[in-house]
Amino acid sequence: MIEKNDVKRVRAKAKTVYHRLKTDTCFICGKDKKLELHHILPLSVVIGNWKQNNNNIGELNAADVDRILKEEPIIFEPENCITLCRVCHLQLHRLFGKDYNEKQVEKVKRYLTKTKLKFDTRSTKNG
Repeated sequence: MIEKNDVKRVRAKAKTVYHRLKTDTCFICGKDKKLELHHILPLSVVIGNWKQNNNNIGELNAADVDRILKEEPIIFEPENCITLCRVCHLQLHRLFGKDYNEKQVEKVKRYLTKTKLKFDTRSTKNG
């Protein structure tokens, strides 16, 4: 079971690396303000899988968090990390939920690509 605090603990510990992963603009709309890092495969899924594989049913402790960050490189892989502005990030989670599941990852990728294409097409027509 994923405890709400588990994701917070992993995110807090990993935050020092996130600034290196973020780009200067939103992947979808190109804005350069209020940027956030989004994990395409959600941290809750990564943590849940790790807990299941390690038979950990309790809340994560500091050692667990360190192990997850070392043993789950997908948390920092550029293919799994995308920069979105706050508006685009909120819209994505409105559509797919705050903690969407592993089965939705391909749908999220298609959504990101199609939505970016719509923005690119609009800006080309208006520009």
